[in-house]
Amino acid sequence: MVDNSELPFRMLCRRYGAEAAYTPMLHSRIFSENEKYRRMEFTTCKEDHPLFVQFCANDPDILLEAAKVVEPYCDYVDINLGCPQRIARRGNYGLPHGQPPSHQIPRPEPLDKPPYQKKIQADWDAIKAVKDALKIPVLANGNIRHMGDVYSCLDHTGADGVLSADSLLENPALFAGFRTMEWKEEEDGDGGLDQADLVVEYLKLCEQYPVPWRMVRSHVHKMLGDWFRMHPQVREELNAQSKLTFEWLHDMVKRLKELGGRIPLYQKGGAEERIMANGHAAYNS
Repeated sequence: MVDNSELPFRMLCRRYGAEAAYTPMLHSRIFSENEKYRRMEFTTCKEDHPLFVQFCANDPDILLEAAKVVEPYCDYVDINLGCPQRIARRGNYGLPHGQPPSHQIPRPEPLDKPPYQKKIQADWDAIKAVKDALKIPVLANGNIRHMGDVYSCLDHTGADGVLSADSLLENPALFAGFRTMEWKEEEDGDGGLDQADLVVEYLKLCEQYPVPWRMVRSHVHKMLGDWFRMHPQVREELNAQSKLTFEWLHDMVKRLKELGGRIPLYQKGGAEERIMANGHAAYNS
């Protein structure tokens, strides 16, 4: 996740069940050439394993050079072949890079086209086809909103692990069995944890492992989105801060809690779920 899976956030996700994690997407050429970029955008620690380092690249030699730099500090190097953004098309990496028609799974157009929200869902049947065709480990990615989706995806695809990205930004405790209100089921109880608690944990990790403030600001917005909708004046105060400090952010979380309307995260019966399904692991990407 660009700017969103930096070291403090990875460590928070690991604390709540993620068994491996990806760095943000790094630009292989800039990473190879620019020491300041490397220092600012790639940090790790001895507890940050297993670790995937992800690069965008369109030149194999430059990718190899970047990979050699991170080799002592990671377990895997990943090349981004899935980014659909315009900047990826301009740079000839991500989804547009190396994607001739012969490399794609053909999908016939149905006569009755599904609604847009259905069309953008991940195709687990396609993931299953890839898994059935290969002898190497396959990690499934897409449509993971809670642990129920993790189990369903593993059962459907036979994949060796499951990735989650956007859902973790809102709920970094997903892999520990916690659900947001949106996905709460009848038997779920208050898990004794909420997103404000997670923000406090995240801020403490940022103090331990410093990262650019733009990343901190982004995570605070995403984790506290529901809280800010209840108290938009606090969000406006955050947006008005041109320069953030940890003291100010901790005070902001305290004020949010004092305003009331706590939004808990939920677990089945309020108890922890196991994070393994059929011997397969869950990951953060």
